[in-house]
Amino acid sequence: MATEEIEKVLKYTESLFEKYGAVKTNFNIKKRMQFHERAIYIYKGEYYRLDAIQFNKKPFIVFEWIDDENLAKVGVMEDGDSFPYDLPCEKIEKEVRFLFEIEPYPPNYPDY
Repeated sequence: MATEEIEKVLKYTESLFEKYGAVKTNFNIKKRMQFHERAIYIYKGEYYRLDAIQFNKKPFIVFEWIDDENLAKVGVMEDGDSFPYDLPCEKIEKEVRFLFEIEPYPPNYPDY
């Protein structure tokens, strides 16, 4: 499920990972290419990757993560938070800030 629009959102979100200090790894390149998985990033000792899934007839971006380097190296990640792919850029950036604990989730989440 990689339409051009979803791909743009995935790339934008990965650019936010880098903006906030996450570093792209070279983990599992062969499997990533074989299964069309995205790159894994490391941020403060934890590993993150993005994916897109269809949920209730609408694509969502999913944050995947793991804190075990050995699992990250073979591409094993756990699903974390998700958000609709069509959020405005400022809200996508907020989602990344929440994920990296740069700012806390607001009490009225997800209606922030």
